[in-house]
Amino acid sequence: MAQCVQLVNVDGVDVLSPVAAEPCTGLVVLTPIEHANLAFNPFILSSEDGILVSAAIAGVWATAWCFKALVSVLHSDGNSETN
Repeated sequence: MAQCVQLVNVDGVDVLSPVAAEPCTGLVVLTPIEHANLAFNPFILSSEDGILVSAAIAGVWATAWCFKALVSVLHSDGNSETN
């Protein structure tokens, strides 16, 4: 389980001392399993990261639609009649 700790100097030696978890103003110590879950999971995104990813996807779709429309205009013969 993750712990909130603070680095304290005791007699010239740095020691990790537990502190209150809410709000954690010190360091967060993770177990190796917690670190592995966080380090390799690409789906853990902040709200800002999610917005950036969705905006990038929307941008790619909009660009593809523009190219499709451009190709359609270039291949049309100028006649608006359809048979």
